[in-house]
Amino acid sequence: MPMTEFIAMGLINNGGYNPYDVQTNMAIKSKDERNEKNLQMITERLKDHGLVGYLIFLTKKQIFNTSDASFGWQVDAGANGFIIPFTQYQSGIRWRIQRIFTGTSGNQNWKGNVIWVQIVWCFIIIGMLLALGSDNLVVLLLKYTVLGGMAFLLILEGGRSRYLIQFLPYIIMLSAYGWSHIRIVLSKKSYWVKEKVDVCQRH
Repeated sequence: MPMTEFIAMGLINNGGYNPYDVQTNMAIKSKDERNEKNLQMITERLKDHGLVGYLIFLTKKQIFNTSDASFGWQVDAGANGFIIPFTQYQSGIRWRIQRIFTGTSGNQNWKGNVIWVQIVWCFIIIGMLLALGSDNLVVLLLKYTVLGGMAFLLILEGGRSRYLIQFLPYIIMLSAYGWSHIRIVLSKKSYWVKEKVDVCQRH
């Protein structure tokens, strides 16, 4: 499939997988004609959005791209639950402990486990925010990598947090840097506040 198919899919609904686009492309045997059809769909969908509508669409898509810390795997488990972990254990203490956090069937929230994962995800996001002010070369490269990954998912097929897995190492390293330098961030803030107070007192 040409790249234009994934760009077209990224412009409709939540910006995720679209069976209609896949079937349309599969029905066209010529690669050039597929590309032409996708370019036509891209043009039509951009016109339908309009400038303001497209910006709103990108905002919603970014939320879908980043909000789910479980990366949406439970959605793909299906009736057999083949992605749900620990299905091979049916009894014993280990099974009972695992069942506190995970389910046995597909298409469900992974019980309480997803709450803890979401909390960890919030800490990771805060760590990334703490790293924003750094001009360290390595940190800049990490920031540009994460930013590029986000842009990639906004332009092409996305709409689901599980696609972030390919950028997860960079996200975690950036967050770790932010948390490791929290003292520097706080000391700079306290220094700025102290300077402001001194200026006010002088005046």
